[in-house]
Parts: sequence; C-alpha cells; structure tokens
Amino acid sequence: LSKNPAAIDLLKENPDKIDWELLSGNPAAIELLKENPDRINWLMLSGNPAAIQILKENQNKINWLMLSKNPAIFKPIRDQAIVDILYML
Repeated sequence: LSKNPAAIDLLKENPDKIDWELLSGNPAAIELLKENPDRINWLMLSGNPAAIQILKENQNKINWLMLSKNPAIFKPIRDQAIVDILYML
C-alpha cells in the first residue's frame, strides 16, 4: 500500500499502516515525507524521482549509488537542484 501513489490519502488517515521504507520511494508521498523527516528511509528516497529537492537539502544523507539509478537525474538538466546534485558526484 505504501508504494501505491494513489493510496496517499488513505495512508494519511491510517498512519499506523505506513511502511516508511516503501513510502520513501513513492513519488506521490513527498509532502507526507517532508512532514515526517525522521521517518525517511534515505536509501529509498535517493532513488525517488520526485525527491530531488529534499535530497538537495540533505546531501549528507544521500545514498549515492541509489541516486545514480534515479531517473530524474538523467532528464534534461534544466533544474539547478539537479545540476547541483550532479556536481557533487
């Protein structure tokens, strides 16, 4: 359920059912993850294509191997946040 982008509202209503590891990889869960930064699984978040801004703000927590597999870093580089992260590689 936590991997399902369509389940975010249901998970907000039932936070005891959240698998935070799986949720950290869910592109639709960014706001919920921002509200619960202590629950983030940084390995999974590093591969989340919607998490570039959170990763930029927490570069010391990035799993660089997972980030290298994140499809968002290979899209046309128009976003300065992506450029900044790629520079760190």
